[in-house]
Amino acid sequence: MGFWRVEGFTYRQLYRTSPIFARAPYTSMTMRKPARVRRPLAQRPHTAWRTAALLLLAATVIATKPRHVALAEPAPPKTVVVAKTGSADATTVAEGIVKAGPNGRVRIRPGTYRESLVPTAAVELVAEGEAREVVIEAVTGPALRVATNGVVARGLTLRVRRDVGSPPEAGVLIDGADVSLDGCVLESDAGPVMLVRGTTARPTCSKCEIHGLSGIGVKIIGGARVTLDACVLSRNATDGVFLEGNGTSVAAKGCTFLDTHGVGLRVLEGASARLEGGRIETSGDVGVLCQGAAAATLVGVTVVKGKSYGLVVENGAALHLEGGEVSGNVKSNVLIRGAGSRGFVRHALIVSSAESGIYVKGTASLVLEDSEIRSNGLVGVEIREGAAAEIRRTKASGQMKGAGFT
Repeated sequence: MGFWRVEGFTYRQLYRTSPIFARAPYTSMTMRKPARVRRPLAQRPHTAWRTAALLLLAATVIATKPRHVALAEPAPPKTVVVAKTGSADATTVAEGIVKAGPNGRVRIRPGTYRESLVPTAAVELVAEGEAREVVIEAVTGPALRVATNGVVARGLTLRVRRDVGSPPEAGVLIDGADVSLDGCVLESDAGPVMLVRGTTARPTCSKCEIHGLSGIGVKIIGGARVTLDACVLSRNATDGVFLEGNGTSVAAKGCTFLDTHGVGLRVLEGASARLEGGRIETSGDVGVLCQGAAAATLVGVTVVKGKSYGLVVENGAALHLEGGEVSGNVKSNVLIRGAGSRGFVRHALIVSSAESGIYVKGTASLVLEDSEIRSNGLVGVEIREGAAAEIRRTKASGQMKGAGFT
């Protein structure tokens, strides 16, 4: 086996029988590379499909590449100043709401504005000064009527005064909207101070004062859900809070119900209430009334000095009392009566009622745990008319009739 060389190349060569190759197993010669003929792209079928595929891929990448388009930033919310006199953007609050536009802010300077506000878009209404210095007073309609989400009122007095003719439905009327009232004073001498209705209604009242001079403080119906935080409900002519209907609820935290002429909190058929902290004091009737297929939960609440019963659960309703104090009521501190009515009381102080501390009758039931019952006018716990009670780790002492449990 031998080799022969061509410039730039080495080829393997087998010895052959030819005498030429036998005599010269290594031969060097010069070979000239033939000129390459380049055909047009279209005439090269082995590359044409590759080019078409690359062009298609490039077009796809360009089409799908995110385009960074500069978007105009939304304009900041507009602020409008309302004043009765002096330099301002508007002289009425309604005009200010229109000028502010959606999501705008209306700053209201001190004065009494006799008008009824009906915002149709989200807006913030802010009082400049104390709440009682900026007054929205209405006669023919609610001081504030809202049926759209995002309306906020801060530091306003919203007032309705009775006049000749049909009174307004309420001082503040919320129809199925998410509204926030912060630090406001709500007053009405014509119907409920605040009426909330509709399954989509989710208003929140924080640090508000609510005075119903001729009716209910807060009326909640139709599946609405209301949140009250650190509010004072006082001098309401009938009930402090009234709620009724399936899905209707109130959650009150740190609120005070004071000098209500009727019931402090009335929870009727299908509704539910949850109170945390706070006081219900000197009610003209029952402190808390829970009736029908309704439920009330009180956690750390004080119910004192009512002119009737402290808590009443009847006609199939349910009460959960956790902690807190029920004392000094003219009748029994807690009354549970009627078929299906039930009460669960734990870690509570039940003292100093004129009658029995807890009275259960009419096939109702009670579970009482880890509580203290003392100094009531009759007995600690009175069970009558087929009612049932389970009492665990509860101390009863100092009853006027001497009996802890009967």
